Amino acid sequence: MKLIKIFSICILAAVIFANCTKPENGIPTKAKKEFLTQASWKYVKYETKTVSSAWIDEFPGWSACSKDDLIIFKTDGAYEHNAGPIACSPGSQIIETGAWAFTDNEAKFKITTTGTREWTIEQLSDTILIISIIDNTPGFISERSTFKH
Repeated sequence: MKLIKIFSICILAAVIFANCTKPENGIPTKAKKEFLTQASWKYVKYETKTVSSAWIDEFPGWSACSKDDLIIFKTDGAYEHNAGPIACSPGSQIIETGAWAFTDNEAKFKITTTGTREWTIEQLSDTILIISIIDNTPGFISERSTFKH
């Protein structure tokens, strides 16, 4: 009877360990929600383009009080656009609030404030977030934003 118990425990342990996987490099990976919500994001680039044009970086022309704005994605699905250290106008630091949620199997997320916009996630890691809205309708402008912590 003891032999059967020991054998059963060995089989169970083998099944459990066989189902545990690690990335090839042995470093655990974070979920996209963890990357997005771990800290506030600061703009480092804001690009626009029309259907037939190349991307144009508009960020260098922004005022200093806009360049330091922070985007915050909270774990409870809340979204905040914060004025950062230098506010463009006196008063509240909060420029806009709303909600965010992943869509399209976490390849995109939508932000809902006074309306809803859906952004494609081009890159997301511990230190960088690149998102875009591509509109191939003639006369409409596509946007791509790059953020860092």
